[in-house]
Amino acid sequence: MSAAPNSPEVIDAVGESFCEDDREEALWVLEEYQGNPDLGGSGGTRPAAVERVRLAIITLAQSDLGRAAELVDAANQDYRDVLAWAEEAESTERG
Repeated sequence: MSAAPNSPEVIDAVGESFCEDDREEALWVLEEYQGNPDLGGSGGTRPAAVERVRLAIITLAQSDLGRAAELVDAANQDYRDVLAWAEEAESTERG
């Protein structure tokens, strides 16, 4: 399977979240998430869905490449976990 390219939004988010030295590797790590067609229909493989998961990974990784790779692995198992973690983190930040 060829890697789905990172969207402009993902590239911008990486630019904001990762230091310049880590950006290229962060983009490569994110491309390892291709969606998970085994989890029902195309919900995890549509470009917009892949982008949503990659953006959640960027947020949760907090500029940590190792953490980003762990989150990609988790998303490849079940992307819904990563989305739930990101939603939980966001609601916690809002108080």
